[in-house]
Amino acid sequence: MNQTTQTTRERIIEVATKMLAERGYDGTSLQQIADQVGLRKPSLLHHFPSKAALRSAVVDNLLISWSEVLPQILAQATDGRDRFTMTLTAMMEFFASNEHRAPLLLREILDNPDELSERLTNTLAPWLKAFTAGLRKGQKLGVVRADLDPQAYVAQTAGLALGSFALAGAARGLLDAPNLSAERLGQECIRMTQAALFTQREG
Repeated sequence: MNQTTQTTRERIIEVATKMLAERGYDGTSLQQIADQVGLRKPSLLHHFPSKAALRSAVVDNLLISWSEVLPQILAQATDGRDRFTMTLTAMMEFFASNEHRAPLLLREILDNPDELSERLTNTLAPWLKAFTAGLRKGQKLGVVRADLDPQAYVAQTAGLALGSFALAGAARGLLDAPNLSAERLGQECIRMTQAALFTQREG
Protein backbone atom coordinates (compact mmCIF):
# COMPACT_ATOMS: atom_id res chain seq x y z
CA MET A 1 0.00 0.00 0.00
CA ASN A 2 1.25 3.44 -0.88
CA GLN A 3 2.20 5.26 2.29
CA THR A 4 0.28 8.41 1.23
CA THR A 5 -3.01 6.46 1.21
CA GLN A 6 -2.47 4.82 4.61
CA THR A 7 -4.04 5.92 7.84
CA THR A 8 -1.72 6.46 10.79
CA ARG A 9 -3.05 3.27 12.38
CA GLU A 10 -2.31 1.24 9.24
CA ARG A 11 1.20 2.67 9.05
CA ILE A 12 1.85 1.78 12.69
CA ILE A 13 0.68 -1.80 12.09
CA GLU A 14 2.85 -2.08 8.97
CA VAL A 15 5.98 -0.90 10.78
CA ALA A 16 5.21 -2.98 13.85
CA THR A 17 4.76 -6.09 11.68
CA LYS A 18 8.21 -5.59 10.18
CA MET A 19 9.95 -4.85 13.48
CA LEU A 20 8.27 -7.64 15.42
CA ALA A 21 9.15 -10.10 12.66
CA GLU A 22 12.78 -9.02 12.59
CA ARG A 23 13.43 -8.41 16.31
CA GLY A 24 10.71 -10.22 18.20
CA TYR A 25 8.43 -8.83 20.88
CA ASP A 26 11.10 -8.42 23.56
CA GLY A 27 13.52 -6.83 21.11
CA THR A 28 11.06 -4.18 19.92
CA SER A 29 9.99 -1.08 21.83
CA LEU A 30 7.11 1.29 21.23
CA GLN A 31 9.62 4.12 21.00
CA GLN A 32 11.43 2.37 18.15
CA ILE A 33 8.14 1.86 16.32
CA ALA A 34 7.10 5.46 16.89
CA ASP A 35 10.44 6.71 15.60
CA GLN A 36 10.16 4.61 12.47
CA VAL A 37 6.62 5.79 11.80
CA GLY A 38 7.56 9.39 12.48
CA LEU A 39 5.39 9.88 15.55
CA ARG A 40 5.92 10.89 19.13
CA LYS A 41 5.34 7.97 21.49
CA PRO A 42 2.24 9.57 23.10
CA SER A 43 0.71 9.83 19.63
CA LEU A 44 1.30 6.13 19.05
CA LEU A 45 -0.24 5.35 22.44
CA HIS A 46 -3.34 7.23 21.33
CA HIS A 47 -3.90 4.45 18.78
CA PHE A 48 -2.55 1.52 20.82
CA PRO A 49 -2.44 1.91 24.62
CA SER A 50 0.31 -0.69 25.14
CA LYS A 51 2.83 -2.82 23.32
CA ALA A 52 0.67 -5.87 24.03
CA ALA A 53 -2.31 -4.17 22.40
CA LEU A 54 -0.25 -3.34 19.33
CA ARG A 55 1.03 -6.90 19.13
CA SER A 56 -2.55 -8.19 19.23
CA ALA A 57 -3.58 -5.75 16.49
CA VAL A 58 -0.70 -6.87 14.27
CA VAL A 59 -1.61 -10.56 14.61
CA ASP A 60 -5.33 -9.84 14.16
CA ASN A 61 -4.55 -7.89 11.00
CA LEU A 62 -2.80 -10.92 9.51
CA LEU A 63 -5.41 -13.44 10.50
CA ILE A 64 -8.42 -11.34 9.51
CA SER A 65 -6.88 -10.75 6.08
CA TRP A 66 -6.56 -14.50 5.61
CA SER A 67 -10.00 -15.31 7.04
CA GLU A 68 -11.55 -13.08 4.37
CA VAL A 69 -9.89 -15.15 1.62
CA LEU A 70 -10.94 -18.65 2.76
CA PRO A 71 -14.73 -18.34 2.39
CA GLN A 72 -14.29 -16.91 -1.11
CA ILE A 73 -12.23 -19.96 -2.08
CA LEU A 74 -14.73 -22.41 -0.63
CA ALA A 75 -17.52 -20.67 -2.52
CA GLN A 76 -15.67 -20.57 -5.86
CA ALA A 77 -14.11 -24.04 -5.89
CA THR A 78 -15.93 -26.55 -8.09
CA ASP A 79 -14.30 -29.69 -6.69
CA GLY A 80 -11.75 -30.94 -4.16
CA ARG A 81 -8.73 -30.34 -6.34
CA ASP A 82 -9.84 -26.78 -7.07
CA ARG A 83 -10.37 -26.12 -3.38
CA PHE A 84 -6.96 -27.47 -2.47
CA THR A 85 -5.06 -25.70 -5.26
CA MET A 86 -6.82 -22.37 -4.75
CA THR A 87 -6.32 -22.48 -0.98
CA LEU A 88 -2.63 -23.32 -1.12
CA THR A 89 -2.01 -20.83 -3.95
CA ALA A 90 -3.73 -18.12 -1.92
CA MET A 91 -1.62 -19.05 1.11
CA MET A 92 1.56 -18.77 -0.93
CA GLU A 93 0.48 -15.40 -2.34
CA PHE A 94 -0.40 -14.23 1.17
CA PHE A 95 3.10 -14.94 2.49
CA ALA A 96 4.89 -13.88 -0.69
CA SER A 97 3.16 -10.48 -0.78
CA ASN A 98 4.75 -9.43 2.52
CA GLU A 99 8.07 -10.97 3.52
CA HIS A 100 7.44 -10.21 7.21
CA ARG A 101 4.24 -12.22 7.59
CA ALA A 102 5.75 -15.70 7.82
CA PRO A 103 8.60 -14.78 10.22
CA LEU A 104 6.13 -12.92 12.43
CA LEU A 105 3.78 -15.89 12.66
CA LEU A 106 6.70 -18.23 13.33
CA ARG A 107 7.84 -16.00 16.20
CA GLU A 108 4.32 -15.93 17.61
CA ILE A 109 4.09 -19.73 17.42
CA LEU A 110 7.26 -20.00 19.49
CA ASP A 111 6.86 -17.02 21.83
CA ASN A 112 3.13 -16.62 22.30
CA PRO A 113 1.47 -19.97 21.46
CA ASP A 114 -1.54 -19.80 23.78
CA GLU A 115 -2.76 -16.40 22.63
CA LEU A 116 -2.05 -17.22 18.98
CA SER A 117 -4.00 -20.48 19.29
CA GLU A 118 -6.98 -18.59 20.68
CA ARG A 119 -6.85 -16.06 17.85
CA LEU A 120 -6.54 -18.80 15.23
CA THR A 121 -9.57 -20.53 16.73
CA ASN A 122 -11.62 -17.34 16.62
CA THR A 123 -10.76 -16.41 13.03
CA LEU A 124 -9.82 -19.51 11.02
CA ALA A 125 -11.19 -22.59 12.79
CA PRO A 126 -14.61 -22.71 11.00
CA TRP A 127 -13.00 -22.55 7.55
CA LEU A 128 -10.27 -25.05 8.37
CA LYS A 129 -12.91 -27.45 9.70
CA ALA A 130 -14.78 -27.09 6.41
CA PHE A 131 -11.59 -27.83 4.50
CA THR A 132 -10.93 -30.90 6.68
CA ALA A 133 -14.50 -32.09 6.09
CA GLY A 134 -13.88 -31.75 2.36
CA LEU A 135 -10.86 -34.04 2.65
CA ARG A 136 -12.95 -36.66 4.45
CA LYS A 137 -15.58 -36.41 1.71
CA GLY A 138 -12.83 -36.90 -0.87
CA GLN A 139 -11.71 -40.05 0.93
CA LYS A 140 -15.24 -41.47 0.76
CA LEU A 141 -15.32 -40.70 -2.98
CA GLY A 142 -11.94 -42.36 -3.47
CA VAL A 143 -10.15 -39.25 -4.78
CA VAL A 144 -8.20 -38.53 -1.58
CA ARG A 145 -5.78 -41.11 -0.22
CA ALA A 146 -7.49 -43.40 2.28
CA ASP A 147 -4.48 -43.46 4.60
CA LEU A 148 -4.36 -39.65 4.90
CA ASP A 149 -5.11 -38.10 8.31
CA PRO A 150 -7.13 -34.97 7.33
CA GLN A 151 -6.48 -32.94 10.47
CA ALA A 152 -2.77 -33.76 10.55
CA TYR A 153 -2.54 -33.07 6.82
CA VAL A 154 -4.04 -29.57 7.19
CA ALA A 155 -1.65 -28.80 10.07
CA GLN A 156 1.40 -30.13 8.22
CA THR A 157 0.53 -28.31 5.00
CA ALA A 158 0.12 -25.01 6.83
CA GLY A 159 3.45 -25.61 8.57
CA LEU A 160 5.18 -26.41 5.29
CA ALA A 161 3.90 -23.24 3.64
CA LEU A 162 4.83 -21.13 6.66
CA GLY A 163 8.29 -22.66 6.93
CA SER A 164 8.95 -22.27 3.22
CA PHE A 165 8.79 -18.49 3.55
CA ALA A 166 9.98 -18.02 7.13
CA LEU A 167 13.18 -19.95 6.40
CA ALA A 168 13.62 -18.95 2.76
CA GLY A 169 16.70 -16.81 3.40
CA ALA A 170 18.45 -19.57 5.31
CA ALA A 171 17.53 -22.11 2.62
CA ARG A 172 19.05 -19.94 -0.12
CA GLY A 173 22.30 -19.72 1.79
CA LEU A 174 22.40 -23.35 2.87
CA LEU A 175 21.72 -24.64 -0.64
CA ASP A 176 23.83 -21.96 -2.33
CA ALA A 177 20.71 -21.09 -4.33
CA PRO A 178 20.33 -17.30 -4.49
CA ASN A 179 17.60 -17.67 -7.11
CA LEU A 180 15.40 -19.83 -4.89
CA SER A 181 12.42 -17.50 -5.20
CA ALA A 182 9.12 -17.38 -3.37
CA GLU A 183 7.45 -18.52 -6.59
CA ARG A 184 9.64 -21.64 -6.81
CA LEU A 185 9.08 -22.45 -3.16
CA GLY A 186 5.34 -22.08 -3.60
CA GLN A 187 5.18 -24.25 -6.72
CA GLU A 188 7.16 -27.04 -5.08
CA CYS A 189 5.04 -26.89 -1.94
CA ILE A 190 1.90 -27.30 -4.06
CA ARG A 191 3.44 -30.20 -6.02
CA MET A 192 4.53 -32.05 -2.86
CA THR A 193 1.27 -31.64 -1.02
CA GLN A 194 -0.82 -32.57 -4.07
CA ALA A 195 1.22 -35.75 -4.50
CA ALA A 196 0.53 -36.69 -0.90
CA LEU A 197 -3.19 -35.91 -1.14
CA PHE A 198 -4.85 -37.23 -4.27
CA THR A 199 -5.18 -40.76 -5.62
CA GLN A 200 -4.81 -41.50 -9.31
CA ARG A 201 -8.59 -41.46 -9.65
CA GLU A 202 -8.66 -37.68 -9.18
CA GLY A 203 -8.90 -35.86 -12.49
